[in-house]
Amino acid sequence: QAPAPTQAPPTPPLQPPPSANSLQNHDLGWEIAMSELTALGVVPEGGSLIFQEDRVFANAAGSGYVDLAANSPFADVVMAGEINFNSTSTELETCGLTARMTGTPQRLDEFLIVGTTNQGFAYLLDTQLPEDQGIFTYGPIGYDSTEPHHFLYILVDGEVTVYLDGELAVDGFPVTDRSGFYGLGMVSDPNSVTNCEALNVWVYRVSSGAQSCEIIASSTVNRRSGPGTNFAIAGQLQSGSITQAVAQTEGGDGFTWYELDDGSFIREDIIRTEGACGSLPSS
Repeated sequence: QAPAPTQAPPTPPLQPPPSANSLQNHDLGWEIAMSELTALGVVPEGGSLIFQEDRVFANAAGSGYVDLAANSPFADVVMAGEINFNSTSTELETCGLTARMTGTPQRLDEFLIVGTTNQGFAYLLDTQLPEDQGIFTYGPIGYDSTEPHHFLYILVDGEVTVYLDGELAVDGFPVTDRSGFYGLGMVSDPNSVTNCEALNVWVYRVSSGAQSCEIIASSTVNRRSGPGTNFAIAGQLQSGSITQAVAQTEGGDGFTWYELDDGSFIREDIIRTEGACGSLPSS
């Protein structure tokens, strides 16, 4: 279940970087938004879209969530969407976009959420951190939680940066660095039914910016001791993991096999690649 802040503490002063304190194209789709973020230098060039959904909807009495792209967990991502929150309760209720979710879609262990409340402020929460460290609330002047609001946040390593309606709201808040999947989460009064909706929801994997060749496992796949399925299994790459390739070779099956930095091999058609993979030396 998603814990929620009990009140809105004073918002600390923010010091946005002068070149990226606002976004002009935050709500115009992932391609345009990512182009602006890379042009501003907020994220490096490269990366790839994980998923895009036109509408995600949850309504429940109590806590609930809708999981998204559970088979593609990553740590460094950009997540965005417009939240529409319909709450009539006088109790504190929340609705937000979740990432770095671990566990299973049936039972969550931990997650990070960025979203809105029904009491006039927005917030972010990392459930793996102690309560006095893991919650950050912000209430811009004139913020009306009954109106739709667009959230875009950037998770890289151990920090999160949040844009609220295109304006920088949270800059480099410390969070835990872990891989996980995504969703729409809510906490509502158990005695009422609350609607939590997000439109044009998308998640984009942030590139490391390295000039090396990255091997990305979208699902759990086998590594081999040599360039072919006739070689022994040398372990696995877990779903969402990223590792480096040091060389490539043509296998007897007609596929390119990448040699990983631990000396094992993996076939091109069961992974994704990013970076300078075409210039790898032959093994």
